[in-house]
Amino acid sequence: MNLVQVQSQLQRLSDPQLIQEINQPTGMVPSYMALSEMQRRQDIRKGTAQAEAPKAEPPKTGAPGASALVIGAHLDSVQGSPGADDNASGVAVVLEVARLLGALAVPPPVILMVFDMEELGLIGSREAVRGLLRAGRAVGGMICLESVGYFSSEPGSQRLPAGAGLAMPEAVDTVRRAGHRGDFTLIVHRASSRALAGTWSRAAAAASPALPTVLLPDPRPDGRLGAAFGLAVPVLNNLDRSDHSPFWNRGIPAMMLTGTANFRNAQYHRPGDTPDTLDYERLASVATATAATAAAWPEADEPRPVDS
Repeated sequence: MNLVQVQSQLQRLSDPQLIQEINQPTGMVPSYMALSEMQRRQDIRKGTAQAEAPKAEPPKTGAPGASALVIGAHLDSVQGSPGADDNASGVAVVLEVARLLGALAVPPPVILMVFDMEELGLIGSREAVRGLLRAGRAVGGMICLESVGYFSSEPGSQRLPAGAGLAMPEAVDTVRRAGHRGDFTLIVHRASSRALAGTWSRAAAAASPALPTVLLPDPRPDGRLGAAFGLAVPVLNNLDRSDHSPFWNRGIPAMMLTGTANFRNAQYHRPGDTPDTLDYERLASVATATAATAAAWPEADEPRPVDS
């Protein structure tokens, strides 16, 4: 794991001029970029990304016909915030995962993507999943990296949304027993992505430094019915707040990795969301666990046998 490279990528992604260009409306159609296209151009500015709306190319792997795993993060921030945690941290992990998987003799069937306009309503990821389905791509799963770089071991640093104790009791109990410390990565998943979440959790525990995780099973089903349940139980809408949600709504198993954004980081959407506030060692562990999970795909999506 190249810790220096992760830090360098994140600092570049948090550059105020780049953020301003990314957030400036261009009048173009919303889009997304396959990471291979982004690397070829060596330009991640929104104007370039939107001008041509490139499609994701099938990965060249040793597993023809295998369903692909999408790993993605949103590139935009809000006006006035450098967006180091939200969400340069997620994009930096995607770039490091690309480097790690690129060194494998036989890369797994993985599509690495960055999305724009997340802050305006998940527009880029909605277009991305539509494009993948229109192209007939077999997508078996999706990992979303959302605000994954801020950690705190201070008691009381982890807050919880109102009503969380009733809707997600096991995860809330875990956080409370740990003294409300924000030192973990939250894994939001559904029944369809339970095995994928378990694989990532085990990989995080084996990383150096080891990264604690909290598994949060969303009880809703995939598809539009799951989205409708949020109307009845509003606290569950907190689990929809990133680019995994459009994949869920299309029936694709997905999970979100997050440091919980505003429930932990007081600089969320503020000028103080800067690179110096992040924990790069634990961010590197996020990248390691994500790459290890991707390298195990599609086996990572298969349930483990129950020990007798």
